[in-house]
Amino acid sequence: MSKLECRVCGAPLHRTFVDLGAAPPCEAILSAQDAQRGEVAYPLHVRICTACLLVQLPEVIPAEDIFTADYAYFSSYSTSWVEHARQYALAMIGRLDLGPDSRVIEVASNDGYLLRHFRDAGIPCLGVEPTANTAAAAVAAGIPTQVCFLGAATGAEIAARHGRADLVTANNVYAHVPDLADFTLGLSALLAPTGTLTMEFPHLMRRAFPVLHAAHRAALCRARGARHRRRGGAVHARRVVARLLPPRGRGGRAIGGGRGPPGAGASRGPA
Repeated sequence: MSKLECRVCGAPLHRTFVDLGAAPPCEAILSAQDAQRGEVAYPLHVRICTACLLVQLPEVIPAEDIFTADYAYFSSYSTSWVEHARQYALAMIGRLDLGPDSRVIEVASNDGYLLRHFRDAGIPCLGVEPTANTAAAAVAAGIPTQVCFLGAATGAEIAARHGRADLVTANNVYAHVPDLADFTLGLSALLAPTGTLTMEFPHLMRRAFPVLHAAHRAALCRARGARHRRRGGAVHARRVVARLLPPRGRGGRAIGGGRGPPGAGASRGPA
């Protein structure tokens, strides 16, 4: 077996957090024919890095094998989740004084469950979503959506084409990401110099064991989130301020902001 290394800091992984055996991907919906062939199960031997305390699954399923064109999960099916998103949108609009000259980008925007509330308030918005079927539902609902995985390169391309955002939000996606550093650089590319980044993610202060499965590659310890974002580069040349906002379920929300020169705002891209 090859040496296991932490996906954030590179330290050797040798301490078990919990070993849950093996399980198939949670979003895999089998046809009758597929059920006859059985499923592939992946190890759920969860480690904790003793250097940075990231709890993680060393074994990685390629993201393309999880977030497929027939992805089964549509966020808008959950009315309570849509209501949670509506309350979040109202809070951010008021807190950040967002309006028609602002821009909001959501990463892992699914079917537009959240951005619809910014759209209805007349605020320009853009979704970034790797699953083509949920993105198509968002576009059909009037939510512009880029179909891609976020990373440093795609983040820079989106910012160049559409402009950087006053608010970037990424809900329940950080745990899915195999390359945290590249993803975090993508967030940095999307964020305006004085913009705000919010993320919701499972964290261990709220007993996040039910979210440990093959598609969730990591769970943060509350005190470590800002450290991981600094290493990843989301706040390159910026100061991070992060605190937990009222959570939903077993997770929490962290909010951070970039700090740029006075008067700096979202750079507008071509229409």
